[in-house]
Amino acid sequence: MRELRASVTASFERARLALGGHPALDPVRRSLDDQMAKLRAPMTVALVGRVSCGKSTLVNALLGGYQVPTGVNELTLNIAILRYGAVPGLTVHYDDGRPPERHDLHELEALVGRQAQDLKGISHLEVVADLDQLRSFDLVDTVGLDAHFGDESGKTLGFLGRTGADVRSSSLTHAARADAIVLAFARGLNLDDAALLADFRGLDIAGLGPLNALGVLNKVEMGWSADRPDPFQDADRVAARLMSAPGVRTTMLTILPVAGLMASAAGTCTETDFADLTELSRLDPGELAERVDRGEIFFEYADIDVPGDRRADLVRRFSEFGVVTACALIRDGADLPALRSELADRSRLTTLRGLLLDHFGRRADVIKTTGALGWLRTLRPVGLPVRAEVAYGRALGELSLMEARESVALEQLKVLRDGYEGRLGLSPEDLEESRRVLGEHGGVEVSGDVGDRVRYWSELAFHPGFDVVTRNAARVVRAAYTNLAQRGSRQ
Repeated sequence: MRELRASVTASFERARLALGGHPALDPVRRSLDDQMAKLRAPMTVALVGRVSCGKSTLVNALLGGYQVPTGVNELTLNIAILRYGAVPGLTVHYDDGRPPERHDLHELEALVGRQAQDLKGISHLEVVADLDQLRSFDLVDTVGLDAHFGDESGKTLGFLGRTGADVRSSSLTHAARADAIVLAFARGLNLDDAALLADFRGLDIAGLGPLNALGVLNKVEMGWSADRPDPFQDADRVAARLMSAPGVRTTMLTILPVAGLMASAAGTCTETDFADLTELSRLDPGELAERVDRGEIFFEYADIDVPGDRRADLVRRFSEFGVVTACALIRDGADLPALRSELADRSRLTTLRGLLLDHFGRRADVIKTTGALGWLRTLRPVGLPVRAEVAYGRALGELSLMEARESVALEQLKVLRDGYEGRLGLSPEDLEESRRVLGEHGGVEVSGDVGDRVRYWSELAFHPGFDVVTRNAARVVRAAYTNLAQRGSRQ
């Protein structure tokens, strides 16, 4: 992917030079600069969902427990772009023509205290933080898809001069610019499957599909009780049912159940938390689960050495499921680092991060390149002077050469997209194999003679029962196996 990015960026730079300084080509030059900036930028991941689906908790979890600074809610109702930077800071972006304003993070309180007219017109906040997690991707925490907001949110919207429709539109706009989209559902919402999916079937985002979108069934911990100690069993069934609904498999890669609070606690668990959890772990496991399951009564027991307010804080941050799980891990010998790691694993935060970085991350540059080439095909400048026309032709030539040079990566992306969107006539087993050899799910491990797979896919490439799209896909897979065989022979 690094080689692809370098090659594509160099081609765009040569194309820009080929445009020369002709004023008639200024719009093309600006568009080309925009595409180059997107190619150079880190992958962007946007979280989209209802206000009550726990997006902020997911943000905190993905960022290792980092809390978005207090005051963001009051300024933008949670629309924030979080980026890596050695020097933390804040930039307020406006959509009413004002230039961006840069501030220190500690100035948020003063910003919130401004007059209402000063706060109107805010588009979003850009928060810079020195977090290792942000070295891999920028994270966009959108507001929500709710058409109507509660009383408090409604008051804030009125104060900012915005409507619920404005906020939904803004959320979709930021999501559409992202390389990957996480669609968050709330496990605890009392909605049927159709209602849960309704928000996402109406998303007006071009190109939304399994290569750039996945769903998260959040708040799995709300299904825990002493009688139902594994809430993931029910959540997995719900996720499978949602994925089987018409049109969902062409909209997102998967729907992954996640225990958001426990995931966030994995990054915030302190030595004090560990000491209190260790004390709680001394209780009999069954008795602890029954007491925790009694709600606020758990905070009132006088025979537990951990103070009631500390028990309340642990439940608030870890959830009942998280507290019981953490105590079981400590009982099995986990120290603080191991506890954090296991909580991340058992909440499925580790799986979510892996999907973002492996599935989306490895494809981000190819997807950006495909988007840039799609933009290229929409350019149709007319009435150019002769010299500008010649320069424009040279620029197109540079980009066409790049498209031919990088045809393998672009063809593989097309095969993956066609497979996910149901356009290939391959069997489920062959479809899964094609995805693995093209780099999905951690790649393929070939046992035995790679030549057998080359011959098998050669047969599919000429199968008379397949259409042209499927036969071409088989040729791409065959070429991938051939490349594996060649690499193996060199080693």
